[in-house]
Amino acid sequence: MRDFVAQHPDYNHDSVVSERVCYDLVTACADVSSGRRDEPSLIFDHKSRTAAQLPAAMQRNDQHLANMAAKRGTAVGATDGIGDGPWSSQSS
Repeated sequence: MRDFVAQHPDYNHDSVVSERVCYDLVTACADVSSGRRDEPSLIFDHKSRTAAQLPAAMQRNDQHLANMAAKRGTAVGATDGIGDGPWSSQSS
């Protein structure tokens, strides 16, 4: 995001991000998330000291979400397997 702003033709390198730059940044983010824009710079090879702990942390998160849903008395669907909890099989 910093690179996007710094390289934007309307940015004056004065720490002021104009409405136009903000609009273009939000539009670019929306395009990336919807697959309309490819942004290979977001994919990088990184070395994480916590990568080995992620599967256990995601399982704990899924279990916590299931416990909270049970307390509320709501049904929990299948999990999507990436650690962000239950998802409905009837997506909109």
